[in-house]
Amino acid sequence: MLKFITWNVNSLRARFLHLQQLIDSENPDVIMLQEVRADESKLDKQALQDLGYNVVYSLFGGKSGVMILSRREIDSLSTSFATPNVERHNANFLLQPNNILEGRYIEICLVANGKSFCLSSVYFPNGGNSSEDDKNFRSVEESERFNYKLAFYDDFIAHSKTLLTKADYTIIGGDFNVAREARDVHNPKAFEGVPCFHPLEHARFATMLENGYEDFFRLQNPNLSVYTWWDYRKFSYPQNKGLRIDYIIGSQNIKQNFTTQSTHLTYYRELDRPSDHCPIALALNPS
Repeated sequence: MLKFITWNVNSLRARFLHLQQLIDSENPDVIMLQEVRADESKLDKQALQDLGYNVVYSLFGGKSGVMILSRREIDSLSTSFATPNVERHNANFLLQPNNILEGRYIEICLVANGKSFCLSSVYFPNGGNSSEDDKNFRSVEESERFNYKLAFYDDFIAHSKTLLTKADYTIIGGDFNVAREARDVHNPKAFEGVPCFHPLEHARFATMLENGYEDFFRLQNPNLSVYTWWDYRKFSYPQNKGLRIDYIIGSQNIKQNFTTQSTHLTYYRELDRPSDHCPIALALNPS
């Protein structure tokens, strides 16, 4: 069996003990982390090595940041992909082209059970009106951060096609910052047309899947409403007011050669000082 886990830890430093607990209880082959939020100079590399994994990462000055931990030897590594749409977006909004991916992407290739795997950890932009400049726009569709998110999606969709050609199997884990369907939102009407539940985001996620990917949790649970993120505010977790915005998706040939089991490890949201996201596990057993 092979086990992969993705998790937006919302600060690795704050959640390091939780990561150790996850490793001890689940023993995953690969862990894909998002929102590491660590500066290179403050990253405890020795503590990471002591976990027993090969560790690679892409950071962005204490913001965002992604990481992959692998029990297997890593054959190749990349932290970027072609970004013509993001570059066009930056030019349209007169932004400086400084680290345009913002430490949001990393991919590796490795061999497991005699087959090659391409694995990516990705942290998509939220798209909300968080910047001062966005307050000047009348609608979500006009805002700089929402357009950055759409441009990021467009570039990643193109790259995701390439990933399918790099190995026997492709797996992408991450915080996609999109709830795909109404069943992925506790109150769909309240979220209509806002970032993370917008038709323009839905269309892009659908295109990505149509290009050759499978949402393994939805494949296994076609009608179940289970979430991966709960706001820290307003007692959202105890009331189960969440969104499913974190996913492990993979090449469609995986389901032809493996029995898959996708699990939301929601009890990590109940720990002391938890991340607002829960980990997602994908277990693969050869058919």
